Amino acid sequence: VEGDPTSSTDIGLTFRAVQILRQSRFPRWFGKVTIPLPSRLIRWLASRNKVEEERSKGPYLQLRYLDDTLRMHTTDSGNWFIQSRLD
Repeated sequence: VEGDPTSSTDIGLTFRAVQILRQSRFPRWFGKVTIPLPSRLIRWLASRNKVEEERSKGPYLQLRYLDDTLRMHTTDSGNWFIQSRLD
């Protein structure tokens, strides 16, 4: 996933690939599997249930709170993520 700031609170997302890491007896063949993602398809799927104004944005994160130890953001789907820094 790559992100580019689109405003002071929004980060536009671009999905490139999914990596699956697993334990295997043959790690060179099956230990790490990378599946490339078609970015246009991800953007289309993410915009299907949005109003017209939101469709052009594609997937994004909106920063809600930030300090030295805590970050809170929402996704374009309305999901909240709260992350704290571990010492």
